[in-house]
Amino acid sequence: DPQSWAARCNRGWVYSQQGDYATAIADWTAAIQIQPTSAIPYFYRGQAHQKQGDLPAAIADQTAAINHAPQMALPYCYRGALYQQQRHYLAAIADLESAASILHAQGEHRMLAQVTQALASLKQLETKPALVARAVTSAS
Repeated sequence: DPQSWAARCNRGWVYSQQGDYATAIADWTAAIQIQPTSAIPYFYRGQAHQKQGDLPAAIADQTAAINHAPQMALPYCYRGALYQQQRHYLAAIADLESAASILHAQGEHRMLAQVTQALASLKQLETKPALVARAVTSAS
């Protein structure tokens, strides 16, 4: 049924698993048109955009997913990873901190441990440029 939100979401997922991201994106876009306030098709479409290398579109979709379902931790995790790819470390840290807070409140301890570990690594990356800048400044 072309007007079925669930059918479009599920078919998009199948296409994405087959590596047909363009068709998956088309199905998730149709699902969004059917039910524009659902976070799920935005979330998955964002992943497909990332696989295609379109980071701005991926970030926009993860942001839409967050806006429609702020209690979902995964869009924060994925958007944080996208920000990290762009070396926007402070934005990535903020997203992972949001995800950690949500996961803690939901009792998702296993995923929380993974997010906490990623946060620690990111915070080290974020401070390295500042340390290098200080070293260069003090050496001159």
